[in-house]
Amino acid sequence: MISDPGFVLVREVRAAGYKVVPVPGCCAMVAALSAAGIASDRFAFEGFVPAKSQQRLSFYENLSSESRSLIFMSPPSH
Repeated sequence: MISDPGFVLVREVRAAGYKVVPVPGCCAMVAALSAAGIASDRFAFEGFVPAKSQQRLSFYENLSSESRSLIFMSPPSH
């Protein structure tokens, strides 16, 4: 479902009320993206979100015009 129009199928299946479960692989990011139902034809992995609120705000503001699907890592405290 990565880099193909499979995300459209996932989106429709989720909208119909069905659960989409990825098949685990070597990369949690790709597994999550494949079942999210968001555009997966163009995406960027941005790493960890900063812990401090001002840095986090700046981090997100710098990405606000990004058109690709964005993937972040974030500790549970965020």
